[in-house]
Amino acid sequence: GNRSDRGARAVSLPGPVTLSFLPRTPFSRRLAEQAHGSGKEVMLHLPMESVRSRRLGPGGVTLHMTRREFLSTVQEDLESVPHVRGVNNHMGSLLTRHPGHMGWLMTAMNAFGPLYFVDSRTTSDTIAPQIAVEHSVPHRSRDIFLDNTREPEAIREQFNKLVEAAQRHGAAVGIGHPYPETLAVLEKV
Repeated sequence: GNRSDRGARAVSLPGPVTLSFLPRTPFSRRLAEQAHGSGKEVMLHLPMESVRSRRLGPGGVTLHMTRREFLSTVQEDLESVPHVRGVNNHMGSLLTRHPGHMGWLMTAMNAFGPLYFVDSRTTSDTIAPQIAVEHSVPHRSRDIFLDNTREPEAIREQFNKLVEAAQRHGAAVGIGHPYPETLAVLEKV
């Protein structure tokens, strides 16, 4: 949602690609409309507080918010991206460890949706899947990060691991970013 050119390339990727958009960004609404119009599934990429306290950008949720502030922020974030079918966390290594806040999120998702949750697994200490189960929110966890290393060969190798995992288990979730290197690999494969 921050870069029109990269977002348009992601929307144009062939195949069943789900696109996740940051809330309240300059191009997220238009790109989400285009993605939906081309048959792609749309998710909200919800900025969540991380252990390193990295800058969240607009629409971020933190541990210091009251329940009302948290729910209001999530509602506005969901409304800022049209055609949302699910939510995944942007960062969130701190917030996904906290049952209260994750419970608030699942409650908001059920009220807005129902929606599904994809845990990006930015921490091994995440409790998001168990909180999703407790709130009857369909969920999956990321199996492979495609582009922790922004080298085309490394991205291609991660993509191959994703395909192998999907073949072995019947499905797999890979997460990548709209980096030029990632988009170039995905356009080819």
